[in-house]
Parts: sequence; structure tokens; C-alpha cells
Amino acid sequence: MTQTYDRRRMLTGTPWKEVLIFSGPIMIGYLLQILYGTADMIILGHEIGSDSLAAIGSATTLMTLFTCLSWGLSAGSNAVMARYNGADDVGKLRDSAMTSLLVSMMVGGIVTILSIVLCEPVLRYVMGVPEEIMGMACQYCWVYALGFVALFGYNAVASMLRSVGDSRSVLYVLAATSCMNIVLDVLFIMVLDLGVIGAATTTTICQVVSLIASYIIMTRKIELFSFVRGDVRIHREHLREIMDAGMTMAIQQAVIYGSMVILQQAVNSYGADMMASFAVERRLETFFRLPISAIASGTVTFAGMHYGAGMIDRMSKGIGQLLAASLVMTVAISLACIALAGPMVSVFNLSGTPYDYCVEHTRVALLLFPMFALYFPLLSVFQGMGRPRLSAAIVILELVIRIICIYTLGGDGPFGYTIIWWNMLFGWAIAMVTTFILYGRMINKARSGMTEATS
Repeated sequence: MTQTYDRRRMLTGTPWKEVLIFSGPIMIGYLLQILYGTADMIILGHEIGSDSLAAIGSATTLMTLFTCLSWGLSAGSNAVMARYNGADDVGKLRDSAMTSLLVSMMVGGIVTILSIVLCEPVLRYVMGVPEEIMGMACQYCWVYALGFVALFGYNAVASMLRSVGDSRSVLYVLAATSCMNIVLDVLFIMVLDLGVIGAATTTTICQVVSLIASYIIMTRKIELFSFVRGDVRIHREHLREIMDAGMTMAIQQAVIYGSMVILQQAVNSYGADMMASFAVERRLETFFRLPISAIASGTVTFAGMHYGAGMIDRMSKGIGQLLAASLVMTVAISLACIALAGPMVSVFNLSGTPYDYCVEHTRVALLLFPMFALYFPLLSVFQGMGRPRLSAAIVILELVIRIICIYTLGGDGPFGYTIIWWNMLFGWAIAMVTTFILYGRMINKARSGMTEATS
């Protein structure tokens, strides 16, 4: 079997260095994934205009609601597999990996059907998308949904690789498909003039290629995951564990983006200018989140392995180092980008009122991101320690607060339309305080449990 990186170094090296080394390829991979959608928006913004950006913004919010199920399943499965790897239980690691892959692809098929059936009524009656862009938004959703089985399968393969310490193989696949995505964008949007259908088609094609390529690389590189026909089955003894962790995280992600649908409805009530602005700011925000998201992904593996190995004190020390790294990188990015908010927004061809909205929104988000950098990685610790429901509860708390603020402090309230961005202040502040309190209690409880077990 291929020797795994993390068992040799993750459990013995300097925690912050090892997690950052492990997370580096993940961050670059996230960056490449973001470039998929960003290339679409930049090209469409220049070729068609702000209506196409508004349509993709609403459609992407809805599609991400379904996509988040894949992210949740893979994150939960990664935590389970990392614990088995930390405990050096190869048999359970292998069986749980196959169960995760099959379940993910089955759920992907179900989500494809639901997306195609529900997208129009949700866009029209829940999100309040204006009629003039409804056609483009629906077209984007229908084509995008055809790639969900591949997307779910790819994320499952990525979680399998990361659970054994391989964060680089996925990066190679994403680098290739990102280049493919840009080439296809130029072909379908600029040459063939397919508009939003072309943008969705390029993403779907790249998702299929990503699944095939990543699976081939995984089976050839890691003997542990070189499955034969007899291995292709769902192992009942692991199904409940995978579904408990994976679906809890999937529900957490669904709540996040379900709330984004509600937020999008509030955005839509301010008109097409705010919709176009919000779509661009959300895209920029994904870049600002990169270091935090990458550290959080690495933290799931780090915490899961150390918890499985019973190394609570080392885990606690490492988490402190990782939070410091997350904060330092986020502050550096925020300081650098606040002054560049205008030029960054201009890349998307926004002007006038949408431009003004987006610049202000972007600067406020950058000011608030240090709070997010401190609490979000701790949610991964809860997942790694087998407490995904606790992570989900905190996320729900944050989003409920944000939604309440939007509908009570916006409109004719004291914040007016600026509540579209200032709601983050209230949600993130309360979530941060709550997370730190619960984390302290969990670590103390884990230490007590280990002491009793060894006494």
C-alpha cells in the first residue's frame, strides 16, 4: 500500500506547518474551482451585460443549495475515514471509502432530478427572480444539474484521497479542468454565442472529466483504493456512520445555502442593480475565503486523526496554531484588498449603481472576515471529533441571526439596503463567541475521557 503522508508527519511534525503544507494544494484547488464560475461571469458580463450576471447570480445561489449536499457528504466522510486512518484500521478505512463513494453518487442522481423539477418554481415563487431574466436563470440551472452525479462522485473521491493525506492529486485534476473550462467558455460563449447555456455546459463537462480523471489517478496511485468488482457494494456496518456524519454536514451546508436563497430573495427585492452587485461580491468573497476554507479542510483531517489516535493535547496545541495562521492570512488579505475593491469590481464590467453597491459591500466584508477566520476552522474540529451536529447547530444559529437582521434592520430600518452586507457582523460575532465556548468544553471533556481510559 502507498505510504500515507499524514501518518508519518501529521501526527508528529509541527502542527501548523504540516496542516498548511497539506492545505496548500487544497487552497489552490479551491481557487481553480472558483475560476470555473468566475471565468463564466467575466465573459458573460462583457459579452451580454449585467442581466446575465443577475441571472447566473440567482441560479448559482439555488444550484449551490443542491451542491452543498455533496460538500457536506464529502466533509463528513472525510472525518470518518481520517479517524480510521488515525487508528490505523485499514479495513474499515477501505470499506467506509467505498460506501461513501456509492452513497454520494446515488444522492447525486436524486439531486439531479430534484434540481430539474424544482428550479423554476423556486426561482419564481421563493426567490422572486424578475421575469426578464427568468428564462436565462432556468436554462443555467437545467444544464448545470446534469453534472451533479459527476460532482458528487468527484467530491467523494477527493475526500478519500485527503483522508489518507493526499491533497495534491486532486490539484492536478483541477488544474487541467480549469484550463479546459476557460477554453470551452471562449468556444461556447464567445464563438458559438450560447450565452448562459454555454456557461453551464462548460461546467458540466468539466465536472464529468474531473470525476473520471481523479478516480483513475486514485486507483493507480493508492493501492488501498484499487477496488475490484467484488468491492463495489455498500457496507451496512459503515452506512449509518457515513450517513450520520455526512448527512449532518450536508444538512448544515443545505441550511447555509438555503438561507442564502432567503438572502437572495431580500437582495432581489432591491432590484436588478443590487442583484448584479450581489452576484459579483459573492464571487469575490469566495476568493477572500480561500485560506480559511483550505485550513478548515485540513483541520478536519488533522483533528480526526489526532482524535482517533487519542492525542488530545497535541490536537489542542495544533488548533491554536492553525487559528493564528488563519487570522494572520485573513488580515493580510483584507488589508491588501480593501484599497483594491474598485479595480476588482471593475473586472466584471459593473458600473454606476451596481458598482457602488458592490465596492461598499466588498469593503465591509473584508473588514469583518477576521471574525470568520477565527471561528470557521473550529467547526471542522467538531466534525473531526465526531460531533457534526454541534457544528451544524452553530451554523444554523449564525444564519438565523443574519436573516432576522436582514428583515428587521433593513428596508425602512436603521441600516436600509446596507443590511445586505452588515448582517454578517451580527451573525459572525455571535457564532464566534458560541464556538469558542463550546470548543473549550469539548477539549476539557475529551481530556477527562482520555485520563479515565488510561487510569
